Amino acid sequence: MFCHITANWRGRPLISYQVVIETIAATTTRTGLSIGAELDTGRYDLGTTVPPAEFHALPITPHAFHGDWNYTLAPVAPRHPEPTPSRQQIDPTLTAMLTDPALTGMSRAAFDHLVAISEPYWDALAEAAFQRRFHRPRSYLHPQTSSLDHYHRLLTALLRRRRAVTSTLLAQLLKVGRTNLSNQFQDGHRLLDLHRVAVTPLPGTPARTLTQLHARIPSHDDTCTDQL
Repeated sequence: MFCHITANWRGRPLISYQVVIETIAATTTRTGLSIGAELDTGRYDLGTTVPPAEFHALPITPHAFHGDWNYTLAPVAPRHPEPTPSRQQIDPTLTAMLTDPALTGMSRAAFDHLVAISEPYWDALAEAAFQRRFHRPRSYLHPQTSSLDHYHRLLTALLRRRRAVTSTLLAQLLKVGRTNLSNQFQDGHRLLDLHRVAVTPLPGTPARTLTQLHARIPSHDDTCTDQL
């Protein structure tokens, strides 16, 4: 399209927006190409950049020939009602312990707010990852993201970035596979970057046992151990 526009206005001074619009709209080819053009009078901020996490969330499918130039940007397909995959029922006592500000580095209210504003982005990331792998929109929850809800997926990513606990211990506490959990950390880290969450790693090595995890929470009551 652009090569035909360039050929059509070759040698013609583009002295006004109106000339540009009329020249573009007058571009045709013998095979039936026609182009519409109109002036956009909106005002837009300069220097706006797209965060990497938001860019990678786009459902882009590269073509076989020069996929960096030729690709399809697909809309997110509507979700058809289907049975909701079963998710792990997390003990509220465990959730309360893992969301302790001493572990997450933020108040529980701040974490709840982060969960609320980031959930749509997580869905987009999961959709994009599925389309990159299977080259079609998904019509169900991806198996890798169905074992935990968004709240606990984001919580595990935050705890890992804080170096509060090992992946192995998290998987044991949440009763999910370690590989399943690790597959979700990458998107979780992207969301933390997208929302500019400043995370300061805890000193020392991540907790490998429940006892070591309790030791990282100054106000933790050891009587909770039996409940976990």
